[in-house]
Amino acid sequence: MSKDFFKKKQCICSICKNSIYDHTFSESISNTSNDKVDVLILMEFKELPEKLDSLKRLCDLYFKNNTYKIVYALGCTPKDFKLNDSIATYSYCKEQNIKKIISLNSPKVILTVGRALYTITEIKDLRPEHFYVPVTQEALLSFQEDDTYLWSKEFDCKVFPIPALYRWISNSPKDVYETKFVYSQFKRVTEQLKKREKIEPTKNLIYCDDPNKLLKSF
Repeated sequence: MSKDFFKKKQCICSICKNSIYDHTFSESISNTSNDKVDVLILMEFKELPEKLDSLKRLCDLYFKNNTYKIVYALGCTPKDFKLNDSIATYSYCKEQNIKKIISLNSPKVILTVGRALYTITEIKDLRPEHFYVPVTQEALLSFQEDDTYLWSKEFDCKVFPIPALYRWISNSPKDVYETKFVYSQFKRVTEQLKKREKIEPTKNLIYCDDPNKLLKSF
């Protein structure tokens, strides 16, 4: 990667100088306090609340019996993210933060959203649409199931890509291929989890001597 790449953006980590908002890489959405999780959902960047809420509802529905965590591949939400910048930016954020986060969470399955796939591959040769297969059981051939994921030797798990949220989430329901494909990928992830040991969630417990003091703090 060119050392001048981030200097041009006047930033040492990503593209936060030209972003809607930024965040720390410790930010996440999860249904457990465990470090290790069954499913890690790797988003491109922190989305606007309405789209993020839609994704969370889907995770709560499909992964209600498993542990999951949603993290962001980039440290900011760009206003204008050029295609020719994407690999360098994702690679940089991976080396600085995401690689350690994924290793710490040790997921059984990774679900990538949109360009977050570049964090895994670090190349543009594979995009989410390269994993598209028929979404009806009648049309889906048995060998095509192997085309819906890739194996990450680096993180020792399968990676299931889905398209960027704007392709299938909107204010009105989308009866489009991308939406149906996303649902089918979520189902494949749940099936894959049945083949690997499940991680039981740990309850978030707070112990205190003065309950009234605790309530006031909230």
